[in-house]
Amino acid sequence: MVIPDVAVRELLAEPGIGSVELAVYFVVWASHPDCLSDLSRMARVARSTTARACADLEARGWLTLMADGKRIRPVALIPHRCQAQMVQSLETAY
Repeated sequence: MVIPDVAVRELLAEPGIGSVELAVYFVVWASHPDCLSDLSRMARVARSTTARACADLEARGWLTLMADGKRIRPVALIPHRCQAQMVQSLETAY
């Protein structure tokens, strides 16, 4: 699934989002890792760094961390403000 342009623009413009957070978000979006350890390996980032990036993205509404048994599974989200812009764009176009 393709990340909508409005979401990419908002993510890139968000203050405090660095290269690690961007990499983590894009890997989660594209790969749907089963747990933080898998995400760390895929993103080629230390697990502690991955966990901090995920916590930051979760606080900003870009990601949620779901309990899956003993594992924590990261899931990429599109924040409501971006969804509202997408709806408005569709309403204008159609």
